[in-house]
Amino acid sequence: MNFKSLIVLSLPFFLLVSSCSQKKEIQRSTNNDRDITTPSKFSLLDSLQLHRFTYHTLAAKIKTAFINSDGSDINLTITLRSVSDSAIWMSASPALGIEAARILFTNDSIKIMDRINHEYAIVSYSFLKRFSQTEINFPMLQNILTGNAAFINNGLKTDSISSYYVAHCAQNELLQELKVSKLFRVFANVIYDMNTHDRINVSYGDFQFVETEYLPFDTKVEATSNGKSAKLVLNYNNVIVNAPVEIRFNIPNSYSKMKY
Repeated sequence: MNFKSLIVLSLPFFLLVSSCSQKKEIQRSTNNDRDITTPSKFSLLDSLQLHRFTYHTLAAKIKTAFINSDGSDINLTITLRSVSDSAIWMSASPALGIEAARILFTNDSIKIMDRINHEYAIVSYSFLKRFSQTEINFPMLQNILTGNAAFINNGLKTDSISSYYVAHCAQNELLQELKVSKLFRVFANVIYDMNTHDRINVSYGDFQFVETEYLPFDTKVEATSNGKSAKLVLNYNNVIVNAPVEIRFNIPNSYSKMKY
């Protein structure tokens, strides 16, 4: 897999998974923090909203491993910077530390720079319908970035199983299931396309307390499409919340438009 292919293929993963962490005020979650009860649909949605994580700025380093269906793998370090409701900036570097790609998400566009092949792309969020029938936008991405539920709607039905909740719905040929802990944090998300039989399984682990809420430090994504599978593993560290961040995205005049 060449690096340009990785950039394009990784876009849906970046939109489906992310979380953040911070060094100070760390506490690990336990199984005895709250008693489990069976919530109504609306009480679960209200609780997810109440316990959502908010920030003004966010910065982090993310160790990322992308494993393709043929067994090949690419390991990258992602530098993440975000300004709430405005911009999400990512810079990807391989082991040698040389910047290989840069991505900027804003409310109305996605900008990509391939620093190796000196190419760029500027697309709208409708471009992502190549990968998912779900209507994806910047607020949804920002919710995923902070570990908040991004696919909830009034069509959800809820159940309680042992020590966690299950919220599930079927909409626009998509089956979606959220597994929610008794701390009201999503720890698993399954999305299944009934037309294409594509499936994405997202799991979150190593929950730690950050300022006001529990957030996952580890994320794993497994995707199956057209009989092929791929896996993405993300591990977060060096996270700073609500400190000044600098976001730059200037495309050099010498870069040519990317073909994909």
